[in-house]
Amino acid sequence: MTVKAITVPRWGMSMSEGKIAGWLVAVGAEVAAGDELVEIETTKLTGVYEAHEGGGQLRRILAEEGTVRPVGALIGVIADAAVPDAEIDAFIASYVFDEDEDGASAGPKEERVEVDGYQVNVLRAGPAESEELPLVLVHGFGGNADNWAMTVAAMSPARPVIAIDLPGHGKSTKLVSDPRPETYAKIVARVLKALGVSRCHVAGHSYGGLVCAILAAGNPDLVASLTLVDPAGLDAAIGEDYVGRFVGANDRRTLKDVMGLLFEDTRLVSRSMVDDMLNYRRIEGVQATLEKIAADLSARAGTFGTLPAGVAGRTLVVWGEKDKIFPPGHMERIPGAAEKHVVAGVGHMPHVESPDFNRLLGDFIARHA
Repeated sequence: MTVKAITVPRWGMSMSEGKIAGWLVAVGAEVAAGDELVEIETTKLTGVYEAHEGGGQLRRILAEEGTVRPVGALIGVIADAAVPDAEIDAFIASYVFDEDEDGASAGPKEERVEVDGYQVNVLRAGPAESEELPLVLVHGFGGNADNWAMTVAAMSPARPVIAIDLPGHGKSTKLVSDPRPETYAKIVARVLKALGVSRCHVAGHSYGGLVCAILAAGNPDLVASLTLVDPAGLDAAIGEDYVGRFVGANDRRTLKDVMGLLFEDTRLVSRSMVDDMLNYRRIEGVQATLEKIAADLSARAGTFGTLPAGVAGRTLVVWGEKDKIFPPGHMERIPGAAEKHVVAGVGHMPHVESPDFNRLLGDFIARHA
């Protein structure tokens, strides 16, 4: 068996280092693909690093709890029990990780695509040449491509991954004249065409789920599989008046309380996360675009639409059990023969709060290759 490195992953473009919050297995323990190994903190979130393909024994821990290591740094080693200690020691001594010009290991790369007069920011990760279909990720209202950081890290070793900042969000053009989900679905389709993507797996969260459902309905040959994560548009009610409160929140305390509605574990709402959101909200064009989206959502809630039979049969719906924005009962209104899962103990952001999400997504994609 090859000796396998455990390294600090990059969860987001701005991440340069991670703090070891705690190891979840001890040296000598047998681990398999998907097992949770270590919790790592960043300024924006605390995530769990999982064992990748294969398995073996945790032979070394090289970064104890509380230590900070740069992205890409070696923090542990997995190998069969039969691998000699000398071979493990030689692997550690010779280990070198690639660094970019900023000193951080290579991660997702940013790219700008011009579509319909908008500059659309795209994060691309994974192998440049691959027989696997790419996975396309679309964030929710007020979010950005970095919301998918843990999914990008989990999925990109095996396939190309493309995370898109919808116009009005992230690093894309901020002022959008007609920010409706139909508009965004057309923009996403044209971005993918510009990138040379003719078929892909698509996953959308919340408002992005509504966008992706419209995309799939209008472009069934493009979408090999569709994953909807706590999607919007299924009911006239929006819990806790989240959208209205988010649009109206102009100070740190208020915004932190509103963002806390997204999570069951509100400790995930860090000061850095709130500061980043405040800075984004203050950019010219953002508030006007968010207000237009909010007004449109209020008018259309409960008009999700119908997925074509062929698309519904390759659709996965994932919902957080504790979602305060859209309760999991909404999933029963998804038309057609979609596969449905509730993730226990998490809120509106299961792709952030639970590693179970990436396992569900990975298994589903593998069945619809």
